[in-house]
Amino acid sequence: GINAEYGSDASGSIDYAHAECPEAACDAAELQSCEACTDEACNWCDTTRTCTHLPGQCPDAYTAVGQCEDLAARCLAHADCGACADDARCVWCERTIGADVCSSGEDDLGTVCPGIFDGVAVAKRAECPDVIADDIAAREARCAKIASCSECAADPECVYCDRAVGNDACSAGVDGEAKECDGVLFDSDGITDAAQCPDVLECAAVEQKCGQCVDAGCTWCGESCVPRNVPCGADDPVVDIESCRVNENCGEYGNCATCTLQEGCIFCISLTGDGVCENGTDGKALACSNGLDRKRVHCSQCADDPDNVCPSAAAHSVLAVAAALGAALIALL
Repeated sequence: GINAEYGSDASGSIDYAHAECPEAACDAAELQSCEACTDEACNWCDTTRTCTHLPGQCPDAYTAVGQCEDLAARCLAHADCGACADDARCVWCERTIGADVCSSGEDDLGTVCPGIFDGVAVAKRAECPDVIADDIAAREARCAKIASCSECAADPECVYCDRAVGNDACSAGVDGEAKECDGVLFDSDGITDAAQCPDVLECAAVEQKCGQCVDAGCTWCGESCVPRNVPCGADDPVVDIESCRVNENCGEYGNCATCTLQEGCIFCISLTGDGVCENGTDGKALACSNGLDRKRVHCSQCADDPDNVCPSAAAHSVLAVAAALGAALIALL
């Protein structure tokens, strides 16, 4: 039992010098470096970097100060932060005045910088200033290749930056955090919400019908108009005006309000004030067949026309359904 606990030499005799070393003393915090440990006749286990009174616990234990590696010299040999951080025994120490260096740290533990350093202690390569700078530069280059605001804002590593004179750009942002734009180069705080992008707002402002949307260079996505590059949840997004559905039943809707609620229909008012619901030139609902007629695309545009009061938003869908059912019944007669 005692031989197994304390270890023995080839003759089987106990190494009493180590056996008598107090366990509490060897485990003390101030002895948790090789030189301090072996100086107190304890055993330094280099693989676990711990001080112990039991030499048998560690096959490669150092038992004398002269056996300890010169970690200070080893770490100083690392010329840059990345190489230093890759060495588990070292820590990169920065200071506001003077050169940054690779150090073995306090007590040669490679974790905390000595007191002479007043900057950041870096123990991971990813936290090195040059590595961070390279990473930001790489992300800046990737973001700069994104042309549209909506696509840029959808990328969590990018922010869309606006210039009043044009040449807006997608950027990695200040300090690469994709939150703010460089105030010297750009005129806005940055756009990270695609809903606030100029191209999204422009398409959303288009008269909300397939023909008008696609004609403006946007995508008709179900019942909404979105930029071409924005993903569309609709089963069949429309980007070609020839693909917009032609409504052959527009003539069945008698007034401006019911007409303009229908997809593919516009209400056209002649110079004499007479109005007719039609699908327009070539059936695309872009222009009235008679070029002199006034065009109404939205129900809200009917408010100025006699006897054509636009319904409230709440009644809008009800009226649209009613109008569609009415047209269907007429078609059956």
